Amino acid sequence: MENSIFDKENGLQIIINAKENGFYPKEKMLGIIKILKKELLEIDEIKLSLIKIEYCFKKKEIVNIKEKIKEEIIKINDSSKISFSFEIPDNIEPSFEYPSYNVKAYIRYFFEASITFNKQVYISSYLILIKCKAIIKETKLKFENNINVSSYFINRGNCSLIAEINDNYFTLDDYIILNIEINNEKCSLNIIEIKFDIIRELCVYINEKSELIYDEEIITKINKEIDIKKNERGTLNFSMKIEDRVKSVDFENWENPYQNRDIIYLMPTVDSNHIKSFYQLKITLYFDGYVTYNYRPRIVIPINVGHQSKIEYKMNLFKLQKVNFNNDIFDSSFDY
Repeated sequence: MENSIFDKENGLQIIINAKENGFYPKEKMLGIIKILKKELLEIDEIKLSLIKIEYCFKKKEIVNIKEKIKEEIIKINDSSKISFSFEIPDNIEPSFEYPSYNVKAYIRYFFEASITFNKQVYISSYLILIKCKAIIKETKLKFENNINVSSYFINRGNCSLIAEINDNYFTLDDYIILNIEINNEKCSLNIIEIKFDIIRELCVYINEKSELIYDEEIITKINKEIDIKKNERGTLNFSMKIEDRVKSVDFENWENPYQNRDIIYLMPTVDSNHIKSFYQLKITLYFDGYVTYNYRPRIVIPINVGHQSKIEYKMNLFKLQKVNFNNDIFDSSFDY
């Protein structure tokens, strides 16, 4: 796939070759810069930069941080066509978007090419998608909760819940594979149901003392009937999909994205200074009698979730879009 942007005013054309939408940390962005104004050939070098914007807004409170993540200088060598290889830095947060009715939060990256000629700077900036860093996967992670089951302040005996998960990193639409062990031998109640919830928690901060928003959403919920009698053991092999309800996204024809509450395709695990997005898998056992909430066997497993790998992005969404930094950056055509 070839993405091409023509900047007639600045006399630059950038062509980037990409096999898919977006780039991973440590991945090399390969492309060509074409110089279309002859006078610019007198310059010896072009600067290539990766710019990060972290932005949070609610009412009159705002965070607007622009940071140059990386800069490289490449030589022109009297050629109107210059090949380049720009490696995306490691250990950077992925692209992130959170649109809602009254809060906006995002992390965006711009690839920038600039030439200085006759004391004038010619700049072209393009929006790109940075995907989640591939996390070293761990297999056979085991979690356990051993608790005395209680109802109406009456001790119903001990129950143990053990969950073994196949991995700790998933993309949207991946499957989580679980091996469940339940020891109900010392409990006087029957187990009739097991519940699986995948929960996303989002916190947006202006500063350490000012939390703009806390949003918790169950993105996948499964209730499964089971039958483990009192004084018995049981096992369960189970798989569940991290559902993403958005399969195709076209911002150009999306007049009011705020009306869509199923936007999770651009909300990966993030832990930045002002935006924190976390996912967890909660597993809970239910009995045939009332059990006090805090005295049910329950396991909470933190999981890392990346961008959905198979989503069908419309090419106008992440096809390197020009942004004029001379104006308010948030007035760009990409903004909601």
